[in-house]
Amino acid sequence: MATDTRLAFVFGGGGSRGACQVGMLRELLQLGMVPDLLLGVSVGALNAAVFGEQPNLDGVRKLSELWLGAPLQSLFPRRRTLRYLSDRESVHPSFPLRKLITDNLSMQDLADTKIPLHVLLADTHSGEESWFDEGPIVDILYGSAAIPGVLPPLRLRGRRFIDGGMINPNPVRHAVELGASRIVLLLCGSLTPSFHSK
Repeated sequence: MATDTRLAFVFGGGGSRGACQVGMLRELLQLGMVPDLLLGVSVGALNAAVFGEQPNLDGVRKLSELWLGAPLQSLFPRRRTLRYLSDRESVHPSFPLRKLITDNLSMQDLADTKIPLHVLLADTHSGEESWFDEGPIVDILYGSAAIPGVLPPLRLRGRRFIDGGMINPNPVRHAVELGASRIVLLLCGSLTPSFHSK
């Protein structure tokens, strides 16, 4: 009797440690593991989107080039640290990260990935998870990585969103809810949220 197995790759959050997901992806593909579903949060959402646009070893090479050439200093310039002492809502502007996303993706909508992709953001009003599988891809990927105080929150559809990794850095449970029977977690950060209720 045939079994209906759905394989999900879950790309966890973890800042610049997200570079290690490139090597994980390469090994998984070389083992013949091709996912039916992608989930991502924070830096993992960007990695998942780049891979989802070209889900093969060529896509992994493109992702590797992104990380090797990523202008991290321009994303988070040290000279802006003193902005913490001002009334601004964040230390850094949104433009450099938005440009990085735009420069590395040709898609306009999250729904255009070749493998379905679900991206996690945190709703600042409810404090709960907000999942997107369609909509403006640059906005959604930016919002999923918008660390509070470091980057401005995303304002979309009358709501405010921040880095989904703040509440769930490794959203495995949602993969189960979407029907995944096999799950591979591409871990690059902690197994626990940065903030959690007691």
